Amino acid sequence: MGGGTILPLALLFLPGLGKSRCVLMASLATVLGALAFLYVFIIGGQSYPLSIFPGYQATSSFADGVINGYTPSIYEWALGCGGLGAALLVTLIGVRIFPGTVPQDDPRQEVVAN
Repeated sequence: MGGGTILPLALLFLPGLGKSRCVLMASLATVLGALAFLYVFIIGGQSYPLSIFPGYQATSSFADGVINGYTPSIYEWALGCGGLGAALLVTLIGVRIFPGTVPQDDPRQEVVAN
């Protein structure tokens, strides 16, 4: 909660911090916090399953009650990398189609008043 929500908000709203570097750090913290949430939510739910029928016992021949480790296969890694690549491609196409939405000015350039 703190690394993915509170830290980015503090970096963005506390005065006196360098803005461009803080925006980058807040973005990275948000993405890492989201990935950590997904890992805990998905892998935790698969590793420690809940009782489906409370008060009853459901059995099968698949080693009931055994908690196994999990390692993603190459196909799951490829799917994740492909999804990230698709998101970056859509962003790149959007920036090319709508160039007016991205500022083109150099923020370090001095503005001289007349």
